[in-house]
Amino acid sequence: MAQPQAETFVRTRQDRFTSRYGNRIWRIDFTGLEDRQNYYTFVDPTNRNYVNWQHIIENPESGFLISNLTLKTGQADLVSADSRPVIEQQGDPDAITDAVKEFWKETADFHATNMQNLHSLVKKPRKR
Repeated sequence: MAQPQAETFVRTRQDRFTSRYGNRIWRIDFTGLEDRQNYYTFVDPTNRNYVNWQHIIENPESGFLISNLTLKTGQADLVSADSRPVIEQQGDPDAITDAVKEFWKETADFHATNMQNLHSLVKKPRKR
């Protein structure tokens, strides 16, 4: 499986429920690959932006890596339903989960190595 890009999100869950206005809507949850933060959006099948999300919603058994998501202004974790998601990868959810874990492991190893190098560069000799 190809290496996911940092600006990609992984769909972690989707549920359908009745909104406070009586509509049956979807809540889709994501995790950002780079920041590992949780995000979510609400998609209403009666809204015109539903077509942007339809393939993702209609394939609940697939794993997805998705890019091109934008956050709602003033919201730290709410993805705009007006985003036009780009499917980077679709496939077996376990394979995508394994690819994400590998990406996170390599990212963590990279950051740990950089921190070690930084500490060795700025380490000052002790005064005796």
